[in-house]
Amino acid sequence: MEKNITRKPKIICIGFQKTGTTSLKGALEILGYSVGGNKSKLLLPILQNRWHKIVRVLNRYDVVEDNPWAIIYRQIDHLVPGCKYIFTYRDPESWYESVQRYFRLLRARPPLHEWIYGRGRGLIAVEKENSISIYNQHIQGIREYFRDRPNDLLEIDISKGDEWKSLCDFLGDDIPDSPFPHKRDSTRKKKKRTGIHRWWRRTRKYIHYGLLLRYINWRGYSDFHREPGTLPAVDRESWNQD
Repeated sequence: MEKNITRKPKIICIGFQKTGTTSLKGALEILGYSVGGNKSKLLLPILQNRWHKIVRVLNRYDVVEDNPWAIIYRQIDHLVPGCKYIFTYRDPESWYESVQRYFRLLRARPPLHEWIYGRGRGLIAVEKENSISIYNQHIQGIREYFRDRPNDLLEIDISKGDEWKSLCDFLGDDIPDSPFPHKRDSTRKKKKRTGIHRWWRRTRKYIHYGLLLRYINWRGYSDFHREPGTLPAVDRESWNQD
């Protein structure tokens, strides 16, 4: 006789970077979930509407967070019905202060940032007005999209406390004995590297960014050349897994 196994829904974390996503990731891991983070390599499949590849990566984890997941929640909702969504909120000015601290030394435009914030606006730490505008559009879009679906979305401000209760009530999990983790990417231990190693690693990354952006520009993906100051919009007719 086969055992009836109840599978929990996928959890999609749709808060922007620097809104407490690292702390949320740590909390979900304490609860026993496998969590997948930033997947910048999915940018091309998204631009090419190869959604079967995105779903294949999603299926490796119980939870996904960071980019590009925060941007493509509508498409995931269409392709994988029944997911739960967690939106980590942070006051826009506080969010941007954290962005400035974390990305202040970035000199090359990451293609994923160029896609999210607009062509020529990928250095988000120096594009305050545009970055906050995109961030606010994201917040408004989430609240509007889930307006009539309160059971599918948890909005949480990790800086205000009571995180375990809100999170566990939403997921149907017991509150653990461990304190809620408050982590920052900037506090992670980094591997010690020589000056030459750091230079080569940074140079290789910048070369990769430049070549990928040239390729994207050559292919002329429409969503990469959208109206300035707007969030990415994917062709709804291509939301399939074929």
